[in-house]
Amino acid sequence: MTPSPCLPVPSREEYQKAAQGRWAWIPGLVSYAPGYRLFRRVFSVSEARSLTYYVTGDCRYRLYLDGVFLASGPVKSPAYYKQLFRGEVTLAPGRHVLSAEVVVWADGWFGSTSPFSEMHLGGGFYFSCQDGELSLSTPGEWRGRTDESRRPLSPQEEVSKGDFFFAIPREETDFSRSPGEWMSLDYEEGPEWKLLYALDRGPNIHGLRLMPDPGTTWAMDMPQVRPMTREPMPMRVADASGVPWRKNPDGSITATLLEGCSSFLLAFPRYFTGYLQVRGGGATGLVLLRWCETKKEVHWQQDVLKVTDDPWSMETFEIRAGAYLWVVANLDLPCEITLHALFSSYDFGSFRPYSSSETWLEDIYRVGVHTARCCAHDTYEDCPFYERFQYEGDTRIQALISYEATGKGELGRKAILDFQRSQAPNGLVQSRFPSALPQFIPGYALIWVLMIQDYLQYFPDPAFRHRLFWNIQGVLKYYKDLVSPETGLAGHPGHWAFTDWVEEWSYGDPSRDEASPTSLENLFYALALQAAEAMAREEGEVAQAEQWRQDRLCLLEALKKQCWDPQRGLFQDVPGKPWFSRHAQALAILADAVPPEGRKSVHQALVQNQKGLSLCSLYFQFYVLDALGKLGDKEGMRMALTPWRQCLKRFPWLTTFPEIPDAKKARSMCHAWSAAPVYFLLKYSI
Repeated sequence: MTPSPCLPVPSREEYQKAAQGRWAWIPGLVSYAPGYRLFRRVFSVSEARSLTYYVTGDCRYRLYLDGVFLASGPVKSPAYYKQLFRGEVTLAPGRHVLSAEVVVWADGWFGSTSPFSEMHLGGGFYFSCQDGELSLSTPGEWRGRTDESRRPLSPQEEVSKGDFFFAIPREETDFSRSPGEWMSLDYEEGPEWKLLYALDRGPNIHGLRLMPDPGTTWAMDMPQVRPMTREPMPMRVADASGVPWRKNPDGSITATLLEGCSSFLLAFPRYFTGYLQVRGGGATGLVLLRWCETKKEVHWQQDVLKVTDDPWSMETFEIRAGAYLWVVANLDLPCEITLHALFSSYDFGSFRPYSSSETWLEDIYRVGVHTARCCAHDTYEDCPFYERFQYEGDTRIQALISYEATGKGELGRKAILDFQRSQAPNGLVQSRFPSALPQFIPGYALIWVLMIQDYLQYFPDPAFRHRLFWNIQGVLKYYKDLVSPETGLAGHPGHWAFTDWVEEWSYGDPSRDEASPTSLENLFYALALQAAEAMAREEGEVAQAEQWRQDRLCLLEALKKQCWDPQRGLFQDVPGKPWFSRHAQALAILADAVPPEGRKSVHQALVQNQKGLSLCSLYFQFYVLDALGKLGDKEGMRMALTPWRQCLKRFPWLTTFPEIPDAKKARSMCHAWSAAPVYFLLKYSI
C-alpha cells in the first residue's frame, strides 16, 4: 500500500487557471440571508473538447452538467477560506448547461437553522473555467435566483422533542413552489433569473498572490482532500404496516403510500451516512422522512416533503445518518414513491484486510472499519447523527486508523491544519474545529501535539513540521505557565478539563472540584513535551529541545513525589487523594513515569478490575491498549478488547460501535473513538 500524505502540489499554471473567476452573487439579495439559491450558465461548443474547472461556494454548493451531478462542497473549513474543487469534463458538440445550487445557513447559534460544525461568511459562488475563447467563469453570463420551494428546518421542527442537534439542518421541500426543471437545457429563464454580480475585486488563493490588492472576500485553498464516495446502498422493509412495496434491482424500494395516514420502516444493511433520493407523484399532502439510529422511534431527525400530484423528485442536499428510516405520510390519495440511498464517506480507498483464527476479533475489525468510514467525510467527525464535530480526542484515533489501515494521510493532515487555524492568543487550540461555537478542552491541545508527531512518524515532512513548530510552542507555553513552584505540577488548566466520561468525574473532569491539579493532565503534558522535544531536535532547535527535556524530567519527578502511592503501587488522580483510575496508570506507562518498583502493580491495574479503580470508556481504552502495546503484552491487549467483544455479543445487530458499550444507554450508535481496535489489531497483529 503506497502512503499518501497529501494530494499533489499544484503548479503555478494550475493556480492561474483556478483564478479566472470572481466570487459572485444574485442582485437584490443580501448575501448572508439564509435560504437556497439556484445558478445556471448555458453555453455551446462547436466540437468535442475537455474542460478543467474549479468551483467552490459558501455555505455549501452542488454542481451539475446537463442535470448530471458533478461535485459538492466545499469541505468544512474555517470561515475565512474555502477549498476549491478541481474537476474535468468531456463535452460533445452542441449546447450545454451548467447548474448549481447553494445553501446559505443562518448564523450559528442555539435554536438557529445552522450547523454548529460549519463556519461561513455568507452566500457566495465561485467558478473558474477558461479554455481559449470560451469563458465559463463567474460572474460572466451566469444567472441566479432564489429557490422558494426549500428551507432549512429549525431544531423545533426537525428533531424529536427534548433532543439537541448540532449537525446539518434537515430541510423542507414544498413541491408546489418548485422552480420546475431548472437544470434542463430547454428551461425558460424568467425575469427572476438575474445576471450575477462580482462580490470582490479578484480571487485570493493561499500559496500565490494573484491580484494587486491583497484584500479579499474569501481566501481559497487548492484541493487538499479527495471527494467523498457515493455508493448505492440497498435497503429492506423492516415494517410495512400494510403499505404495498417492492424491491427494485438497483436496491431501491418502491412503496404505495395509502390514502390518509400511513407509514413504513426501512432498514439499512449497515449504518448509513449519505444521500437519499426520493421521487413520486399522484397525491397531495405531507411525507416525513424520519431518520433514526434504532428501530424504536425515540430519537429522530426528519426531512419534510410537501408533495403534489405532479411528478416530483429530490435528493437530500446534505449527508443524512442513521440505521433506520421511517416514512410517515398523510395524503389525499394513494401515492407511489421510490427511495434510493447513496452511502457516502471519505475516499480512503480499500482498508487493509485482517484475519484471525478467532471470529470475534474479525467481527470487531469489520464493525470498527465501518464505524471509521461513517465518521469520516470532509473532516473527521465524532458522530454523524448528532454533532459532526471534529474533536482532537476522537480525531487522533481516527487519523491513526487511516494511516495504519489505508495508508492515506491527507484527511489527518487537513485536521492538523484546521486545529492550527483555531489557535487562540493564550496558545490553546480549540477542542473542536471548525466550529461556530468556540470551545476549549486544554488537554485536547496536548493531544493535538501528539497528532502532529503521529503524522510525521507515518509521513516524514520537514516543511510541515516547521510550519507547525511555533504553534506547538504556544500550547506548551500555556501549560508551563500553570506549573506551581511549590509542587512542580501544572495546576488545573481551566476551561473544560474533560478527560473521559467516568461516573465519579463531574463532566469528565478527574479533579472532581474543577480546581485541583491532576496526574492525568500532567501526564498528557509530559507526553506532549516528549513529542515536542523529538520534533525540536529534528528541527535543529537544540536549545528548545533541551529545555523541553528538562521540563519533562522535572514534571515526572514532581508526579512521582506528589501523586505516587507507594502502598498501592499506583498513581493517584489528584495529589494526596485516594482516587485511582486506569487512565492514570496507562498514561504513566506511555510517559515513562512509573518507578521500577511499581511496574508490576501498574501493569496489573491495566488488566485487572480492582476495588476503587475508575475504569475507562471505549474512548480512553485507546490509551490502555497503547500502553499494553508498549509493554509488549498482546494477551493483555486481547483482554482490553473485552468491552467491544461484549458489546457485539449483547447487541449483535450493531454494524457500528456506539459511544459506550451499553447500546441501550448510549446516546450515539456510531461514534468515532469507538473504532480504536482497528488500529491496534493491524499494528500489533493481535
